[in-house]
Order: sequence, then C-alpha cells, then structure tokens
Amino acid sequence: MKSNRKELPLVQALELLETVPSVIVIDLEVTNGIPWNEREIIEMGAVSRGMKIRGKRRSFHRYVKPTLHPTAIIPWAQSHSINIRKILKAPSFPEAFVQFFSEIWDEAACLASWGEFDYLMLKEEFQRHQEELSRYGFDRFPIPVEQFVNLKHLAMQFFHLKGEKSLSEMLAYIGMRFRGKHHRALPDAKNTAKILDFIMNGYVYK
Repeated sequence: MKSNRKELPLVQALELLETVPSVIVIDLEVTNGIPWNEREIIEMGAVSRGMKIRGKRRSFHRYVKPTLHPTAIIPWAQSHSINIRKILKAPSFPEAFVQFFSEIWDEAACLASWGEFDYLMLKEEFQRHQEELSRYGFDRFPIPVEQFVNLKHLAMQFFHLKGEKSLSEMLAYIGMRFRGKHHRALPDAKNTAKILDFIMNGYVYK
C-alpha cells in the first residue's frame, strides 16, 4: 500500500515534530492472506510523546474486531498465542477509532509511524466505516496528511542512509534493542518511539 504523496523534507519534518505539543506514534496490525482492499485493522497500538514535556508518555492499545473476514485473524492470533475470542469480542473499528481519539489524540498533535502504511490503512478503514463514524461526529478523516510524519523516511534522511531498514535494524543501528514481541501493535509503537526520541534529542541538542 503506497500513496503518491511527497514526504516532508528533513528540516520541515523535524521542525513540525519539535513544535507540536505531542507526537502520537502508532502501529497497526492487519489481517493477511486476503486482497489488499479487504484487509482490516485487528490491533491498534500507540504511544504519545510530549515533545514539549520530554519523557511524558501515554499509551493506547485495542484489539479490533474485523467485519469483512473474521476468520482471517486466526493465523495471526495463533502465531502470537492470542485467544481468538478476545478479538471477536473486541470493539469494531468505529468504536476503537473513537476510543483512540478520546484517550490519546490531541487536535494539535502529529501522527507518526514506521513507514506510511499505518497512516494509509487508518485512513482507508475510516473511509470504509465513514457512515457509522459520522454518527460520532467524524464527517471526514480528522488527521490531514500535513500532520503525519513517516519516521522510516525521516530516519533514512537524518542518518544519511541508503536503502530502507526495518524497525529492528534501525534500532540496532543506533545501538538499541527491540523490546517486546515483534509484530504486535503496542511494542512496535513503543520501539518506534525510541527512534523518534533518539532523533529529536540529537536534533534539539546538537
């Protein structure tokens, strides 16, 4: 899943991250083995990094019940030893999206993720459920592209690297280790936030 949007230049992205009151680092897990346009979010994880108050953290985690292909959760759930019933009893995407906004989002915040996939997937799910979300007051996708930063692209520019690196590879590059379970939404978001902190500390204090 790719878009035609242009990534922010390095300095512009850094200035945006520094000036907003908080950065919400998000990671999504989705169903696999089905067409791309039918994939659904099944887990959301996010951490809030207060760039004005360094060290402040808030976190968000939800399983999300898929509606198009409920059985598509089975391989992912089994590979991570997750009780499938937890996901099937989880809130639907509209409910989880509303909870995300009420618990961790700030209107002046910036959304960030490792790559642009998470932003695009979040927007696609919103559009799929737009009629239901409009009942909660969301008439349009509330996170404009100008408030999104692709941290993978930012890291490549900041460290003058050629070729993409995975999340684990980038952590190793800056002398850190991945903590937690791979391909789980909240651990992935927390580890992505560590890279954000490393970059911003280097940018602010250099």
